[in-house]
Amino acid sequence: MTQHNDSRQARLAKIHIAKKQLGLDDESYRAVLIRHGAKRETPSSRDLTITQMDGVLREFTGKGWIPKPPKTTSDAAAQPKRKLAQRKLAMDDEVRKIRALWLFLHSAGVVLNPEESALARYAKRIAGIDDLHWADGRQCNRLIETLKAWGVRTLPGVLIARIGALQSLGLIDAGIPAADVLAKLLAHPTRRPDTFDALRGAFAYLDDLESKRLPNRPA
Repeated sequence: MTQHNDSRQARLAKIHIAKKQLGLDDESYRAVLIRHGAKRETPSSRDLTITQMDGVLREFTGKGWIPKPPKTTSDAAAQPKRKLAQRKLAMDDEVRKIRALWLFLHSAGVVLNPEESALARYAKRIAGIDDLHWADGRQCNRLIETLKAWGVRTLPGVLIARIGALQSLGLIDAGIPAADVLAKLLAHPTRRPDTFDALRGAFAYLDDLESKRLPNRPA
């Protein structure tokens, strides 16, 4: 029983780490849990079986999360040598935001390659840095704003196509033009409709709509 509990706790820890590293908001996170068997009313990772937890972790891996390998004796011995380099991660929060934007654009079909190496090449081209972890505030801000601008250019077309697909499934009224549906989704009393945040909000709404109506959709 103890070994079983340890196995559950290890998976729960990985799920929460992956959620944070992927930059998922609560709504998107709950949708993932529901897809893998959590209660729709009060979705919680603690209610999942080990098999269901493994499914959540596989989906997170598909979204670009890379599990950290367990430490070995050689890793522990090498730790002091790495300490100096690790101290330089002062912009860690901004780096996570950049990575979350990259992975979101991949989930939307805008970024084709979600791998860290592809993001590193993008950072080199846009901000002129060889290692994302060494980016300063100005470089991080440039990457964040450039990724958002990329999303503003491309996400409207992605959303129109997705609305059309959901209309064909009967999840959205097919009698309303997809462009009008999108305009309604983007309408907000305190936010401009042509911003990245508005477009990401519309994308999250469609995710939630699809997960509620199609709880057994493959990840």
